[in-house]
Amino acid sequence: MPEYEPAPEGYLRTILAEYTHCQEVGLPEDTIIANCGTSLGAEIFMSHRQTHVIMDASIPPEKLTAMIQWFAAQTMLPQGDEHSVVFPYHAFTVEECAHLDERTAYEHFYEGIADQILSAPSFIDQERFRDIAKWIKGRFDKFVMFPLNPENRYIDDILGRGNLPSQVMLDATHNCFSRNLAQFMGHFNYRLHPIIHFGTDAPVYTEAETREVIDRFYTSVHGLDRESMRAALDGRENDAALKRMQTDFRAVCADTNPDELEGLARTANNLYWAEWSFMYQGAPREITLVLPRWVITLQEEFAGDWQSSFHPLLNRGTNKKEYRYEAQFVSYVRC
Repeated sequence: MPEYEPAPEGYLRTILAEYTHCQEVGLPEDTIIANCGTSLGAEIFMSHRQTHVIMDASIPPEKLTAMIQWFAAQTMLPQGDEHSVVFPYHAFTVEECAHLDERTAYEHFYEGIADQILSAPSFIDQERFRDIAKWIKGRFDKFVMFPLNPENRYIDDILGRGNLPSQVMLDATHNCFSRNLAQFMGHFNYRLHPIIHFGTDAPVYTEAETREVIDRFYTSVHGLDRESMRAALDGRENDAALKRMQTDFRAVCADTNPDELEGLARTANNLYWAEWSFMYQGAPREITLVLPRWVITLQEEFAGDWQSSFHPLLNRGTNKKEYRYEAQFVSYVRC
C-alpha cells in the first residue's frame, strides 16, 4: 500500500482530494478526519467571500460533519494570537430552517454559540466576549427584541424604563436572521466565523441520483415534460391553473410516490429559503453555510429565466439570472 504524502509545501489539497488520497493509503479514520478538516479549514481561510460547502455523496455526510466539527474545535484552542478567529459550528434540521426568523431559531442558535464561547479556551481571558455570552444565556429577552404579543410582555415592560431598550443588542422586528448575525459578529470584531449546517436530516445524493430527482420533478405533473415546462407553467399566463395544481397536486400528480416527492419539495424549499436569506439579505461575508448539493441544483433548474414562473411544488420567486448574479460572490467547496 502506498504511503501518505502531504500536499507539497505552498500548495493546498482540497478536502475532496485529501479524502480520496487518505482513503487510498488506508489511514485510520481519526487521521482522515483531522487531515480533511485541516484542508477544509484552509479553503475557508483562503476565501475572501461567503463560503458554501455543497454536500454530495463524494464524502459520507456523517464523515463531513465530523471533519467540520474537528476543524471548529481546533479554532477554539488558544492560537497564540489575540486576534485569532473562532469558527463555531451550529446545525439546523430541515424543519428548523423553515422557522429561521422565529424566536425558537434565535434561541437555539445564539445559546449554542454562547455555550461554545464560554467553553472555548481561546476566549478564557476575553471578559467582554464572555459577558456577552453570559447575557445571552441569562437574559435572552434583553439580547434580542422580538415582536410584542399577549403571551410575552417583557419587552413591552422594559420599553417604559428609560434607557433600558438601548441594552437590547439585536432587534428581530426589523431585520432578518442573517443581518442580525452580521450585527452580532461586529460586537466580536469579526473574530467569529460561524459554520451553519442547514438540513442535518436531509438526504444527500450522488450526481446520478440528483439527476433522477430532477427528472422526477420535471415529469411529476400529467401532461408536462421538460420541453413543455416553461410554456405550460408560466405564472403570468396560467396563474389560475397553477393555483389549482398547487392546491390539489395529488389529482394531477404522475409520480409513483407523491408523498416522497412532496417531502423532497418541502425539504428543498426550506433549505433553499434558508440559503437565500443569507445570499440576498445583506449577510456577513465571514460565514460558511453547509447544505446538500441537490437543493442548489433544484434551484438552478426550476427558478427559470423568467420572473414569476415556477414548478407547482417549488414556490420560488427568484429567477435564475438573479441567483447566478448573487452566486458570483460565493465561494463553493464541493464535498
